[in-house]
Amino acid sequence: MFSRQDRLIHWLLGSLELDTTLFHLGQYCGSWKASISGLARSGFHLVLHGQCWLHLPQEAAPRPLQAGDAVFFLRDVPHTLSPLADPAQAAMLHQGARGYLRQATAQRRLREAYFVAIVTPSLKHLRHELARRGA
Repeated sequence: MFSRQDRLIHWLLGSLELDTTLFHLGQYCGSWKASISGLARSGFHLVLHGQCWLHLPQEAAPRPLQAGDAVFFLRDVPHTLSPLADPAQAAMLHQGARGYLRQATAQRRLREAYFVAIVTPSLKHLRHELARRGA
């Protein structure tokens, strides 16, 4: 039995006249990125096999996607799909060669992420030692 909300969604989707074009059907491995942003159109991604991460600039954490998941954009939304959950690594991948320039925003974010990754264990160790010595 469908709920009232389900019936409303079915009615809404059933009344749409969708006209779509399939731009690309690909299978990826290794380092890759995919996006339909910048085309000034609505669009979608459908994950057929494996898993990936959806990165949206306005959200801090990426969203995991797996086989059978679909993402629909009703307008042009900046985003990237990648095999990497780490936003700093995904930003570097999304920027391509430009991301490796010293003044690039993606390069700065990656350096900041590495700094945090390097310093965090040291801080934990210092706290542990201070607690152990009763300081």
